[in-house]
Amino acid sequence: MDIYSIKGDNLANKSETAVIAIAIVALVAVAGVLFYHHFAVDDNVADDRDTYYFYLDGMGDINGWHEGKGNDVMTAFDDALSSDNISYTMGSYGMISSIGDYTPVGNTNFSVFEYTLTTVASPWNGYFFEGPVIEDVTSNIVYISYTEWSYDYASGTTSYTLDPSNTTAPVLTTGPFAEGSGYTPLTYGNTYWFYFDGFNDSAKGWYSATGDAATALVSAASQAGLTCSVSDSGWITFDNYPAVSNYGVAVFGYFSEVGENAWSGYFFNGPVLTSAATNVFYISYGTYTMDADWNVTYDVTPDTVTDIVSTGPFATA
Repeated sequence: MDIYSIKGDNLANKSETAVIAIAIVALVAVAGVLFYHHFAVDDNVADDRDTYYFYLDGMGDINGWHEGKGNDVMTAFDDALSSDNISYTMGSYGMISSIGDYTPVGNTNFSVFEYTLTTVASPWNGYFFEGPVIEDVTSNIVYISYTEWSYDYASGTTSYTLDPSNTTAPVLTTGPFAEGSGYTPLTYGNTYWFYFDGFNDSAKGWYSATGDAATALVSAASQAGLTCSVSDSGWITFDNYPAVSNYGVAVFGYFSEVGENAWSGYFFNGPVLTSAATNVFYISYGTYTMDADWNVTYDVTPDTVTDIVSTGPFATA
């Protein structure tokens, strides 16, 4: 694939709260199109398939981790539940209609959260992201609860009574997070996409590069006329754009399959670039504020870009 950039228009900034608490299959670039999932794999050969982990919560006797294999998340989900004799049905738009004897009723439904890191070291519930339907997640660790929910129209956010941040279940000490679990992340392609914003007008837009995440970022930044470095811990530094006062660099990964239902709300700020379960990133430089609970609100965010999910990797999806 040729490396190229798509420049966007200069847009006004507005505030968005980056949720650093809560949030999946391989991104492979071929002929200009990005895919999640692996290429030709025989689902009948277990050793060739990826292992996925699904935690069910709020569902009585079937609570806990269920492990399955597959070359995509839905194949693995079917394998995991079928192996444990749990029935399920899927509805329209990729929504879960039932798991076992549990079905949506009133304001009680299923929630789906994906773990956004490719490592299970030092696990934290803030790395779970609630966003796309199960078939569009980009990780092989998924938490699903049967719970009451509410929607705040003012902020446009959905809250769940039972989620990874408030469950009493041993999610982060069992299953893939257990010591010696042998967890293996999904294998991702080596083509990365980066949208630079807030640096300067000429750099604004999508850029693509190959290599590991750090190498690709340095290369893409160079195309944009920016110079950056990535530390061993994943900390990103841009020359001439220092982290001073209330200015800093924000990194949002896109944690949904790149397809027809693209939405800027699937960008999630939290995991470092070098350990994120995605190959699509939005990186900005701008002001931010932090509240007493360490929640950060950035002023330059993905939803300030009108064409972010119709250009770059999304243009060819």
